[in-house]
Amino acid sequence: MKTFISLLIAGMLLVITGALLKIENTYEYSNYILGLGLILEIISVIGIIKGLRKSAKL
Repeated sequence: MKTFISLLIAGMLLVITGALLKIENTYEYSNYILGLGLILEIISVIGIIKGLRKSAKL
């Protein structure tokens, strides 16, 4: 569970960084950074939901 929460935080930081770089138009790969952050967030949310389901079944 802690792993997925740290993945969620890392994804948020990547999305914020990509958005700031996109606003500034300074970095060519800001779309890739945004995409990577969103993928990390999706994976972490799925993992958190699965972990909560497991703990509810116990």
